Amino acid sequence: MKIFIKFKNIIGYIICIFSVITGGIATGYLYEDFSIGFILTYLVFGLLPFWLGLLIVNGKEMLKLQKGQLFPLRLYLFFSVITPLLINIVDDSSRNKISLVSSPNDVYLQLMSQEWMGYVMVFAGILAYFPAMYLFINGWKTRERHIKWMFFISLAVAVTFGFITRDDYQAVRTDGIVVSKHGEKEEIPWSEIDTVDIDGQVSSDGFHRTSTSSFKWSFYFRLQDGRTIEMGDLSYNKYNLKDSLAIKKVLKDHKIPWKVYGLSEREWEFVEVDMDYEEADSEDFYRIFQYDPETREPYDVPFE
Repeated sequence: MKIFIKFKNIIGYIICIFSVITGGIATGYLYEDFSIGFILTYLVFGLLPFWLGLLIVNGKEMLKLQKGQLFPLRLYLFFSVITPLLINIVDDSSRNKISLVSSPNDVYLQLMSQEWMGYVMVFAGILAYFPAMYLFINGWKTRERHIKWMFFISLAVAVTFGFITRDDYQAVRTDGIVVSKHGEKEEIPWSEIDTVDIDGQVSSDGFHRTSTSSFKWSFYFRLQDGRTIEMGDLSYNKYNLKDSLAIKKVLKDHKIPWKVYGLSEREWEFVEVDMDYEEADSEDFYRIFQYDPETREPYDVPFE
């Protein structure tokens, strides 16, 4: 009997998990195209199987629709409706920003002029997400005031930073580089750039115990007026490798000299780990850092 109950519960939970996935997918389609068909899809393949899974696990108690039985329903609605909607809204805002700031002459586009501001916005958004989940599931009348304050403050920080950085971006274009920061846009032609340094280091992503380290590099544009503009952090993946090669190509086309700083033994250890796990062409990395893997020696690239 105990084995049958365990098996029944496992089946019920599998159905519930499946219904969350199908409900979330249906919500994503509803966001793109609000129609009766997708609403029916959500009800038939999402909400109905979820309720069926709960009936299998908890029995007829779920039919009473008492306050305690509404908790799993609120949980389901948050993960199958609210969460997919938030993901689509964030994705849409990113796409809209790209369409507004991008140019046909772009060689490389970075959506934040100062990356730390992007990290703060993301971190604040995550902090707002969890209290929002708690408040949605347990109701706004909860006595946990600190949860409400965490939600309001985190949301305010995320929205504020999103507003401040709405026009922030950096770009390398065929006719020069562009820096837009806090509403002020500066276009710098290649004639005002003396040299470019390509340098990297091992840096950490994440927070404390959950952080991971990897090798990242940046392009440092040295201007004639003495300023330096940094564009990065680029990491070992096929997209950043192609972007870096494209930047070097446009530099060579405009005869802008560059200096590549070699990697230390420790930095090579992190790169070799990425080479083992990332689906990218290692030859691209060698070309960026002008390194011959056979001779294990750097080489120079003529600019004339």
